[in-house]
Amino acid sequence: MFGLGIIGNTMNMLIFTKLTLFQGNCCAFYLIAESVTSLFFLILIYVLQTYITLHGVDLANISILYCKANTALGQASRLIIDYIVCLQTLDQYLSTHYQPHIRSMSTLKLARYLVIITAIVWILQTIPYFIFYDIIPPLGCIINNQALKNYYSFFHYLVLHGFLPILLSAFFSILAYRNVRRLVRRQIPIGRRRLDRQLTAMIFVRVLFFIILLLQYTIFRAYSLNINVTKLDSLNNAIFQLISAVSKVLAFANYCVRFLHYS
Repeated sequence: MFGLGIIGNTMNMLIFTKLTLFQGNCCAFYLIAESVTSLFFLILIYVLQTYITLHGVDLANISILYCKANTALGQASRLIIDYIVCLQTLDQYLSTHYQPHIRSMSTLKLARYLVIITAIVWILQTIPYFIFYDIIPPLGCIINNQALKNYYSFFHYLVLHGFLPILLSAFFSILAYRNVRRLVRRQIPIGRRRLDRQLTAMIFVRVLFFIILLLQYTIFRAYSLNINVTKLDSLNNAIFQLISAVSKVLAFANYCVRFLHYS
């Protein structure tokens, strides 16, 4: 899956940066920004997994700097990707709107500002992770602050990295889809109309995968908060661990889904 994700995101970057058709297009800019962040996240995970494979030990459990940095950068990357997807759907809604003054709000300058602001906000949000993540034997790299642990378990995963981006992306996707259906009635060039339809279809497919893959993980996280794993018998615990592993793999696929655009 690492390989597919790296190939897909790299192809995405090359296509949208090299083809003149997409140059200066806001939606293409968001797709490039998402691919760059996804590629960074995949490489971050790949480095950790490679170290574990070669040395048989988790680097995050022996290096306090890596423990803090890996956690913070990983969390920031996931949130940046989530909200860039939301920005993609917002831009599609604006750029396909039938009213010119709303359509004119979709600019490359605004797109750059929004991506920069998104990155800054979610990087700043990880500052507490640098402070309160620590290596505690025999548990390893974990949060050593109960308040942050509660925030991480309930608000971060269920809201920031859960239902909020799901609802935002779904809402603007539906509005963009309605706008595209009206394109036939507007007096615009056929080439522009075709490009709008293609980009909206691509964003719609991306958001569909995004919602399905993230929603199942969010539901599992909400369910797991109400389960005391220590009180489960061996069979139920094995089932729980299996579901947990499958859910995490599917959630991770969100950062590799770009490959499907070219398969």
